[in-house]
Amino acid sequence: MLRPALAREAVEELQLWKPTGDDSPYADAGTRARALKSLRSATDMAVLGDPWWLAVDGGLITISGGRAWGGAATDFTGEGLMEFWAATMGDLLESIGETGVQPPLL
Repeated sequence: MLRPALAREAVEELQLWKPTGDDSPYADAGTRARALKSLRSATDMAVLGDPWWLAVDGGLITISGGRAWGGAATDFTGEGLMEFWAATMGDLLESIGETGVQPPLL
């Protein structure tokens, strides 16, 4: 997972709080700022979890030796983009088929 400072930056830059519900600590700007400031671990940031694992599973990020690097998936035009989404949706549907439960999304 990202270091807390980078996780805070990602949440702000990508506006990851937007799809959350009104009861999320990220919905209100003041509460969000306090939650991000007090963050000790990026794994505590639910709004970052799904996009992070989507990027890892989709090959955008490679984790090696406890560090994250840019992944092998670099072509996100045309067929590359469709392959990425097809694989992502396939994984999601497989998970639903195995468990009968949709994993949490953004």
